[in-house]
Formats: sequence, structure tokens, C-alpha cells
Amino acid sequence: MQKKTAETLLKNYVTPAELKFKYLPGEKILVDSFYLGVGTHIKYVAFMTNKRIILRMADWVDIATIGCVDMRFINWSDVEAITIEQISKDFKESIKKLTTKEAFLGPANFFLSGKVVDFSPEKETVNYLYGFMGNAEILPNLAYPNLKEWKEAIYPVLNQMSKDYDFPLLILNEEEEGYSKYSNDKNNNAIKAKEKVVSICFQENKLIVYGVGIFLLVVLFLVLLKTIGETITILLFAVLGYFAYKKFKK
Repeated sequence: MQKKTAETLLKNYVTPAELKFKYLPGEKILVDSFYLGVGTHIKYVAFMTNKRIILRMADWVDIATIGCVDMRFINWSDVEAITIEQISKDFKESIKKLTTKEAFLGPANFFLSGKVVDFSPEKETVNYLYGFMGNAEILPNLAYPNLKEWKEAIYPVLNQMSKDYDFPLLILNEEEEGYSKYSNDKNNNAIKAKEKVVSICFQENKLIVYGVGIFLLVVLFLVLLKTIGETITILLFAVLGYFAYKKFKK
């Protein structure tokens, strides 16, 4: 089966809006195709060049993506900060994550603060990207045969771009494999930017988050009501409600 790379996915590509993709003058692919998901159903094939990050909607995704923009660009010069946070192997840290806003927004390991531009006639923009990036294990036939080769390609490039374009880069939970050395965040600005991205994303999606959360809480309440009794269940939910309010009121 043919590999899905810049050569096959970007060359001579025309979007559904009849816009033809063109490389910028002097632009070169530095990291070939990898996966970058946004939300629960938007799946991009991503590329990194010396000029920008290119996102192109995967051809083989579900019908839920109809109406979503087909391509997006992130110029390195517009990036304010990037944090990559892989899943922690520490059990306590993993449990702690369940109490954060990220747990309600869905899995993510890529947090970018900066201008993201739609490749569309309207050229609409947003100021962040909250997503999950990975390799061929998630989408088939991408450029790199395994996660290790992909990481060895992407982390040095991100480090170099952070230096060339002067933005902070933080790579978390990659100490054992040695990739955290590619971080470039002397003043802890990247983690601050990540918290801002999460907060904005939470605010924009809070009605959906609250709706799903309320549904799950109702189910949990009914289950506990039958198993541990009314009094203990009400007390437990009162305590959980108090701490949830303190955690998310900001």
C-alpha cells in the first residue's frame, strides 16, 4: 500500500474549496507525515517544514468531519509556545491528571499557543491548538515505521525551530528515553502558555463538557444509590461537588 507522505498528499493538492496548495519559496519538508488529532473526530496528517506546520485532513476519516476546514497552517513565526506532554508513567501523576480540566477535554499531548490559519477563502484563525499527535500506530501508512523513528525526527526539528524563531518549547515525561533534552524553556513560559491553551479550550467547550459530566454523574449517582445507600451517596457527592467547584471556578 502506498505511503501517505508529503509527496503523495501535498504535491498538486487542491482542497474541496478549489484552493491549490503551494509550498512557500525555499520551503522544505523537515518532518514528513504524522498524526495530529484535534477534538474527538478531526484527524489531520501533519507535516513540519522550515517555514510552518502544515495540517491536512486525512482522506480516510469518518463522516463527522464534514464541514471542517480541509487544511490549516501554523507559521513558525506565529508560534508563541509549544508544550508536548506525553503520558506519565508515574501512577500518582496519572491519578492527579484525572482532576484537571484536561481530563474533561479528552486526551492531548500537544499544546500550541499561536496563530492557526485556515487554508480557506475566509482564512479564519484561532490562537491555539489543543491536540494529540502520534505516529503510524494511529493512522496507517504514514512516513515513519515506528514511534522511535518518528520521535527522533520530530524532537530535534522542534528544538531547532524554537531557537530559530525564538519561542519556548517544553517536552515532558520523556526523560527516560532522553527526548526531554530537546526542551528550550529557560523561563517556564511554555508551561504557562499550555495552561492558557487548556483554559481557553475548556471555556469554549464547557457546555459540552458540563453536559457529558452531568450525564456521567447522574449515572454514577444512581449506581451508588443502589450499592452504598442514600445518606453516604449524598455526602460523597456533596464533598465532590465542593472540590469540583474550588477546582474549576476560575
